[in-house]
Amino acid sequence: MNRTFLLLLSIITYLLGAGVHAQDIAADHIPRTVILKVKPAYRNLCGINQINDIRINSFFDKIEVEKLEKKFPNHRPPEQLKNIDGELYADLSTIYEFTYKKDFQLSKVLKYLDNLPEIAYAEPHYIPKPLFVPNDGTLSYHLGLIQAYDAWDSTFGDTNIVIGITDSGTDTDHVDLQGNIKYNYADPIDGVDNDFDGFIDNYRGWDLGGNDNDPSITSSNHGIYVAGLAAAVTNNGEGVAGVGFNCKFLPVKVSNLTKDFIAAYEGIVYAADHGCQIINCSWGGIYKASQFEQEVITYASINKNALVIAAAGNDDNEDVFMPASLKYVLSVGGTDASDLKTEGQFGSTYGINLDLCAPGVGTSSTNINGNYITFGNPGTSWAAPVVSGCAAIVKSVFPNYNAIQIGEQLKVTSDIIDTIAGNSAYMGKLGAGRVNLFRAITETDKPSIVMTRNIITDGNDDKFEIGETINISATFKNYLDTTNNLFVILSSNNPNITIINNTIFLGAINTLDTADNHSTPFTFTIEATANYNEVIGLTFNYSDGTYNAVEYINIVVNSDMVDIEINDISSTITSESRFGYNGLNPQLGLGFRYKGEQLLYEAGFMVGALKKDTIYVSDNVLDSIRPDSDFTSTSIAVALTTPIISDFDVVVEMNDNNADSNMMKIGLEQNVYAWDNVANDNFIITEYEIINNDTITMDKVYAGIFADWDVRDYSANRASEESFNKIGYATSTETGSPFVGVKLLSSGPFIHYAIDNYAGAPGVDIFSSNYTTSKKYTTLSTQRSDAGLVGNGNDVCDVVSTGPFTILPADTLLVAFALIAGDDFMDLLLAAQAAQLQYDSIYYVEDTTSSYIEKQAS
Repeated sequence: MNRTFLLLLSIITYLLGAGVHAQDIAADHIPRTVILKVKPAYRNLCGINQINDIRINSFFDKIEVEKLEKKFPNHRPPEQLKNIDGELYADLSTIYEFTYKKDFQLSKVLKYLDNLPEIAYAEPHYIPKPLFVPNDGTLSYHLGLIQAYDAWDSTFGDTNIVIGITDSGTDTDHVDLQGNIKYNYADPIDGVDNDFDGFIDNYRGWDLGGNDNDPSITSSNHGIYVAGLAAAVTNNGEGVAGVGFNCKFLPVKVSNLTKDFIAAYEGIVYAADHGCQIINCSWGGIYKASQFEQEVITYASINKNALVIAAAGNDDNEDVFMPASLKYVLSVGGTDASDLKTEGQFGSTYGINLDLCAPGVGTSSTNINGNYITFGNPGTSWAAPVVSGCAAIVKSVFPNYNAIQIGEQLKVTSDIIDTIAGNSAYMGKLGAGRVNLFRAITETDKPSIVMTRNIITDGNDDKFEIGETINISATFKNYLDTTNNLFVILSSNNPNITIINNTIFLGAINTLDTADNHSTPFTFTIEATANYNEVIGLTFNYSDGTYNAVEYINIVVNSDMVDIEINDISSTITSESRFGYNGLNPQLGLGFRYKGEQLLYEAGFMVGALKKDTIYVSDNVLDSIRPDSDFTSTSIAVALTTPIISDFDVVVEMNDNNADSNMMKIGLEQNVYAWDNVANDNFIITEYEIINNDTITMDKVYAGIFADWDVRDYSANRASEESFNKIGYATSTETGSPFVGVKLLSSGPFIHYAIDNYAGAPGVDIFSSNYTTSKKYTTLSTQRSDAGLVGNGNDVCDVVSTGPFTILPADTLLVAFALIAGDDFMDLLLAAQAAQLQYDSIYYVEDTTSSYIEKQAS
């Protein structure tokens, strides 16, 4: 339902939050618990409690998997790929969840599994939070504001329409709730699964948090509040009135005894499988968009034709909130009795992801022990069930509408509230307006246009660089009444693009039909003023008579990364000294792939020195739970149009000004070279000129590359060295494992420090505590030849460096390394020798006048 398309162009996933492969997963999640999906092509490997793959099971044994189960064991694959409207069905039949005992970083486990060809995705089990802070207040007003009374003059709703309340449970004995619970008469409470659905005695819902048939609240009243707003018994002379009137609700408890919503998405599936046409989610969180969670939403929306409605969040900002921001979800913000967006503490989230609003403060609902409550504090938890009740009534009036049509009908008949003076700061960020139930069931003359797919291209490499012309063609679907003279107008308030073709005419589009502009795409150019990695917001305005609506797209232009893919090694050069990834997000770079196989978790350049007897290290390598960010670009990474040294030259300049008080005042000029011939197809050369921009001499300078190699099963890795050829390398103890490493090319002492990356490891311990400045300097300046020698190996990191040097003020030090890989150890050696020969042929044609300080090595 959400109308914002986040285009996955090199770094767009950054907009959705930090990647799940960060060293520490910041969002709330269940420790040592993984949700993974086996690709449907490997369905033959899938058992109920096992995945029949030797490599996967070997890894499971090492991390000591305790419990592996299919998430949805009764589900079968969809019989068709798409529905009648061309929307892809979701397949939940190969999704598993497991827990493990060993003390392995969750991020490492996820990345290893993600890299396996059989696995579609591996993710944490996130724990969303209920969105509420209850406080007694005054009487409710919302039923009149949304014109529920007028709507009820026409219909009381249909008892066959069911709202799934996925929440903390309910009060099954409450006089204002028990009459509207959807009872399952096919499975009475007798200890037998009479309806053969896999749930014994699920007569009045289910407790997924405790895996039993009692959905009563145990630790939080949140679900009682939500249920009452959506579906309290109405016209019974008691307490409050639910918007849904005669429509029923199914209590689906998703929380455990400690109030954690551990089964929130499982609850959506349960509700969809048990006949709920509307599913309310008054909970969520801020974290990277999850493939598992989107798949669950798709299953409910497309496979089961259920409308998922979610609270937009209570952060009073524009953060991207899940699941409200996922595709197909109707995202609900909160307003007050004057139709003003709720503000301050617990104020409603707003922005281009919001679909519509509803009253979310001062409303009254059911409470525990037959009581009632009025909410003095705002919360989108209270707004969402108001919309869910409205959706149930709309479904009652228009039973043939599909789930998306129900949501669109609510949107196009909402009352516009952007123009209210108090909302002026949120113009265009409150969705379609505040829901109006009466209009939703009486006004049927409005279309609703949604961009269902798009193609955005520069006609070349789709890097979207300065000076390029971007073309946008799209398919537009009309979900409601026929259009007559539909225009689509592209606009943007970003001054760094110039729109050339901003208008297309689509004319008449019948209900559920589509039209496109493939022959006349929108076009715009990127101006020289565009910033690096700038997010460009585009607005598409739909207009047809009295119908007006908007849709948004965000794209990223002017990327500061360069991908190298001309030989057997594929990698990304960033503009801030890192290799492979721009940060720890695997979507922001190629990593380091050898013949297509991913071998890297993280890598970056480090410089350490003594200045006035104080240790300094500048780098963008992991420190604690996030990478350092000392280096910042002064000239971004650029691939030369006409290479000078190799077949693919990259240049980038940076300094360590981001290090603040720890700044060494150094500049870096990095040059990267790669060749596409057979003799040089398994290495990349990177060299650095380190410039002392300070007035103080830098002593005991060491410079090198840190690499957290993950070769196949990272828990079976070993690191070692071949000192004669100045190589530090890693491999896996698995049969046939490739080798990967770093070779020192420039003259100067070869230093190699192999790191055992596990709790309590000998040597420098970077697992149990931070990879601090002093630890980084130690690994740059001292020797440790081997890691992973115990048993079959373990997680390892590697540092290859050179030094010590002295750099005088305004002087320069040149160091160079090769990133190498091979099928086996001998192949690695050959790569190292080829890299040295290639480097020597460039720089060491006997130049006795060279002033490079690299010859000062002591």
